[in-house]
Amino acid sequence: MVIFGVKERKDWGTFRVAEEGVRPALIVEITSPETRGHDVITKVDHYELAGVPLYVIVDAVERRGQPGVRLIGYRLTPQGYQALAPDEQGRLWLAPVRVWLGVRDGDIICYDEAGNPLGDHLALAQALKEEERARRDAEARAAEEERARRDAEARAAEAEARVRELEALLQRMQQGQ
Repeated sequence: MVIFGVKERKDWGTFRVAEEGVRPALIVEITSPETRGHDVITKVDHYELAGVPLYVIVDAVERRGQPGVRLIGYRLTPQGYQALAPDEQGRLWLAPVRVWLGVRDGDIICYDEAGNPLGDHLALAQALKEEERARRDAEARAAEEERARRDAEARAAEAEARVRELEALLQRMQQGQ
């Protein structure tokens, strides 16, 4: 579910539009054998009545004994839900999140606006971890460089002070000759 404008994030078992004051912009449902009828029939009616603008069903189906996946999408119009027409690659445009949703080799794939795959969850999570690690490493290097710079400045200031002390001592010694 994609819901914009929620005041407080909660662990909803059921999202109550009237209580929250906002409605989902997008719902994506994944069917299972136990819930398929409910997802492809009952929820279509419920979400239409609730005013959900976009409802997409990732329908787990079996064809010729082989498991498969198909996408079913509905867009809310003044006349009610109308089926979403997929593009020439069989993808559905999810306008609220500006992503194409498609099926490739039995897997659900999200694509950016230009049609480039966004990657799977594990790959994205790993990439985010690596980016975070690289960011922390860069911050640690920058902090270490800053400490080294401050230490060098402190040593330089101490050296300058010592030079001034020695110059003063030398002057005193020369005056006392």
